[in-house]
Amino acid sequence: MPVMRIIKSNVDKRAVHDPGNGAAATFYFDDVLKGFGIKITPAGHKSYFAQYRDGKGRRAEKVRQVIGEHGSPWTPDTARDEADKIIARAKLGSAPIREIRADKAAMTVAELCEQYMKEAKAGVPMGRRGRPKKAITLRYDRGRIERHIIPLLGKKLVKNLTTPDVQHFVNAVTAGKTAVELDRSKDNSICKHGRVRVEGGAGTAARAVELLGGIMSYAKGLGICDRNPVEGITKARSQVRDRWLTADEFKRLGKAMGAAAADGTDQKWIDAIRLIALTGARRQDVQALMWRDVDIEGQALRLSDSKTGKSTRPLGKLAADLLSARAANKADEAFVFPAHTKVSKPMSGLNKVCSAIAAKAGLADVTPHTLRHSLATHANDMGFAEPTIAAILGHKRHSVTSRYTHMIDKTLIAAADKIADRIARMLDGRSLEDIGQVVELRRA
Repeated sequence: MPVMRIIKSNVDKRAVHDPGNGAAATFYFDDVLKGFGIKITPAGHKSYFAQYRDGKGRRAEKVRQVIGEHGSPWTPDTARDEADKIIARAKLGSAPIREIRADKAAMTVAELCEQYMKEAKAGVPMGRRGRPKKAITLRYDRGRIERHIIPLLGKKLVKNLTTPDVQHFVNAVTAGKTAVELDRSKDNSICKHGRVRVEGGAGTAARAVELLGGIMSYAKGLGICDRNPVEGITKARSQVRDRWLTADEFKRLGKAMGAAAADGTDQKWIDAIRLIALTGARRQDVQALMWRDVDIEGQALRLSDSKTGKSTRPLGKLAADLLSARAANKADEAFVFPAHTKVSKPMSGLNKVCSAIAAKAGLADVTPHTLRHSLATHANDMGFAEPTIAAILGHKRHSVTSRYTHMIDKTLIAAADKIADRIARMLDGRSLEDIGQVVELRRA
C-alpha cells in the first residue's frame, strides 16, 4: 500500500479521481507510525484509521479500526495520537475492537424493555407479589415504556446505564420533557379513543422509574447487567389521597346522580357509581364485574380475579338489592355493567362520568376512589375495627385477619349492611340519627 508522511499539506492535496468505472478507495500508511493510515474515497472523503492484529503472530486477525473523518476534531496530529493509543493497547493484549464488537452485540434499554414485555405477556411472574402481571397492568407498562423510558433511555446500553442516567431520566419526566398529546386520527395505534394526553410530573416520573427498576432487576437476574442503577434514586413519594365525602357532600352527589338519570344518563353509570359507594369496591372490579362472580343469595362478590388476586367481599342488603334489580333486567350479558356497543365487553370510562356528575354537584376531585375512601372513613367513624373494614374493601392482609378475604360470615355481612345503609341514607339525604351504633363486645 502507498506510504507517505501523513501531515495536513499531504492529506489536503491527495485525492482519488474516479474515472467512472467504480474505482476503489486508496489507503495511505504513515511513514512514521506503523499501522496509522488514511483512507481516501473517489468522492473525496478522507478518514483516519489504525491497523493492528488482534493477538500475536501472523495468524492473528488483522483489524482496521476507523478513528474518524478528516477535519475537526481529527487532524493528522490528533488522529496519530489516537492511533498510537489504540495500537499500544492492542500490543498489550486488550484490542479495542473487542470492546467495540461487544458494545454492538450488547443489549440496549429499548431491546431489554421489549424482551421484558414479551415474557411478561407470556405469563412469566414479574410483579412484586411473584404473580404474572394483569392485562391492564401490562397496558400501563407498555405506555410508560413507549412514552417515557424509550425516548429518554432507549438507545443506551443496559450494561452502561448508570444511576446518574436514571436520575436525569426522573428529572426530565418530572419536568414534562416527555409530555405529548396523541391524536388517533394521525396514528391509530397510539390510542383507541380520540386524543390521549401523556403528562409528566412527579407522580408520572415515580411510576415510570418504579417500572424501570423492575425491568433492571429482571436484567440483573439474567446476568445482562451486574447491578440495578435505579437503586438509590431520589423520587417523589406517592401522595396519600385523603379526600372523602361528608354527609352533606354525599347528599349533593346523590341529587346530582338523580338529575343525571332524569336527563338521560344511562342507568348503568348511576348503578355502578352507587355500587362503589355502597361497597367500597375498586373501580376496576366494578367495571369488570361479571355475573358469574355475583352471589346475591349469599350476599357476596366472589371475584375470581382482582388487584389482590382471588377475593371474596361481603355485600350489604342494599348493594345486593341493586344487583338483584339489574339481574332481573339483564339479557345474556356476561358483565354486570357491559359496554355500550358490545355486551361481551365491560364498560369503561367510569372515572370520567363520576367526575362529571360530581362537578354538577359542585364537588371537586371526586373519583370512584374517593367513594371507596369515604366508605372506609365512615365505617371507622361508626366504630368498626380495621380488620372488618379491610375485609369489606378487599385489602390483602398477611396476618390472621386474611381469613376474611375468603370467608364470609353473618357478622361481616351485618357490618357491610350497616355501612351501606349509612352511605345510602347520606346519598338520599335521609337522617342518620336512628342508625344503630357499634358496641364492642365484652371478652368472655
